[in-house]
Amino acid sequence: MSRLRYASLALIVAAALLATGSGAFSSVDASRASSVGVASDQRAYLGVTVVETEGTVGGGSFSLLELTDNFPEEVDVDSVSLPNDAPISYDSDEVDGDVEVVCEEATGDEGESVTLEIAASGETIEVTKNEEVTVTCIDPEETPTFRGCGRVDTDKTIEQTVLYSQGNGQGGGPLVGVRVDGRAYKNPNFDFENTNCGNSGGKRPGIEVTDPPWTGNGDYIVNSP
Repeated sequence: MSRLRYASLALIVAAALLATGSGAFSSVDASRASSVGVASDQRAYLGVTVVETEGTVGGGSFSLLELTDNFPEEVDVDSVSLPNDAPISYDSDEVDGDVEVVCEEATGDEGESVTLEIAASGETIEVTKNEEVTVTCIDPEETPTFRGCGRVDTDKTIEQTVLYSQGNGQGGGPLVGVRVDGRAYKNPNFDFENTNCGNSGGKRPGIEVTDPPWTGNGDYIVNSP
């Protein structure tokens, strides 16, 4: 169990109103009146932001949801539950503001709807929130495979290759990603946080990203064949 610490806000309402203040909840219980306000989903009592919805089977975890505690007291996220037939599995021992998942089986191009049940509690509040997300899981056979940080294997035409410039504005650094058929894939063997090849001997499918970490970043060089 982990603790989310964020500022709470606004109007004082009766505890009975907690169950109807945000339509995203299945239930909310409180033992006394609490300071809460009606808000958008990101700023609701337990705010939920969808971060990333696409992953690759066998391609490692990705951050599906970001959770924010907007209750008038500190709230613990007790559990995150998925349907038994979901194409993803929950991959975090603790929730530290993020819900990390992995793809277990491929979905169609349009993805598959998954409803997550998030249970949280505080000293005087218990809440269960359902969040529906459309998740797309890619078949690894259709995904470029990175070998360390120097090679990528794919039967499709590579439209762009991306190298880390090692901060000197020149190419020749580690291979960090490619663009194939209009889709961007980052190299899971490259450590983007520490900007080095964390797994030089790895052979792993690329992770599709909608917002590539190299976009608008001068430390990376994008080359088109």
